[in-house]
Amino acid sequence: MTIKTNDIEIKYNPRTTFEGIDELARSIRELGILQPLAVSRGSNGKYVLLDGQRRLLACKKLGLAEVPVIERDLNESQQKEVPIATDFFKDKLKISEKIIGVANLINKEQKVTDKVLAKRYGWSVAEVRRLLKLAILHPKVLNMLDNEGLKVAQALELTRVKREDMQIKLADAMSQRKWYGLLDALEDVAFELPFDDVFNYEEAKKDKKIGIAIKDEDGNEHVFTYDEGYYKEKREAYDGRMKSAYHQQEMRVQSKEKKVDPKTPEAKEQRKKERQKAQDAFALKLGAFRDGTLKFLSNQPTGEDVSGLLEKFIRGVSMDNCKLILKAFEVPFKASEMQSADYKEAVVQLFSQHVKTELQLIKLIQYVDLLSNTYKTTMFEFDGLKKMIVQLNK
Repeated sequence: MTIKTNDIEIKYNPRTTFEGIDELARSIRELGILQPLAVSRGSNGKYVLLDGQRRLLACKKLGLAEVPVIERDLNESQQKEVPIATDFFKDKLKISEKIIGVANLINKEQKVTDKVLAKRYGWSVAEVRRLLKLAILHPKVLNMLDNEGLKVAQALELTRVKREDMQIKLADAMSQRKWYGLLDALEDVAFELPFDDVFNYEEAKKDKKIGIAIKDEDGNEHVFTYDEGYYKEKREAYDGRMKSAYHQQEMRVQSKEKKVDPKTPEAKEQRKKERQKAQDAFALKLGAFRDGTLKFLSNQPTGEDVSGLLEKFIRGVSMDNCKLILKAFEVPFKASEMQSADYKEAVVQLFSQHVKTELQLIKLIQYVDLLSNTYKTTMFEFDGLKKMIVQLNK
């Protein structure tokens, strides 16, 4: 059958760039359309294009009013899926188009999950998850991936950054030097907050000024803000505290260096005053610490806090224990297709369904600690599993 070109609409094709349209138009002028376009009738009476966008563009360039088509009877969900899957199999999509395509295929209402997509199209679950993770990035960042200005590993690190403007700035910094990671880029475009105790951290968190917290290779945590004014304020206060502490240390050193006969009544009285002053200062600090601790412990963590702590905790769980947890909960996985980060992400997704309160998080931590202390053999070794089960039953 033939239909009017104006009755065909392009709704779901993830491709944004097409090459060789002029050459294809010349071929159609000489030989005609050798392969009909694939379409499906849409809800508005028009036809949704399933396959053949290059041919359609070439026909429009030639001014053809009608084109031959093959009509397929598909629902809206299938109409969305077919063009994306078709281009995937043709391997003509840029990486940004693959990312957008996979994200569009996910349908929670019809339970089209990452595992369903992987099984349906022969992709690996890890690859689908990586593409879904990258879908939160700004289009400019995805464009840098297409142009190879940014590596996939760098882009995956950028998914931890929520603000899109910062994603772009960090991506620009990363692209300048291929070896740059997220921490290197943050040091270029953000501001690392100075902390000398946990209460300064909690204050920054309360002020909602923490942009991102990231650990280096040694496990040291670095906390960055995107607010330069807030950083300058906290830096000045921190420098003031350090200067005061240094001054007090200098005074103590000078006091010790003074040659005073320690047996005189004046010297004894001076030492008594210094001891009392030190005791009073210590009692004051201890009281402030106690009050601050009680105040901190009285806070009720939000669901978001618990979720963040859950993810942070799982990142520190060994890969072997992650494998064991997935096996215990009958979550299928292929070791040949998964990296350490994939195992941990799968465990986070698994427990996110069950851990909603701090009490449940504490129980999870105890559970994993038990695995670490009990489970000392290889994952599939029967005696090790039996030993773990006995301990858990106790």
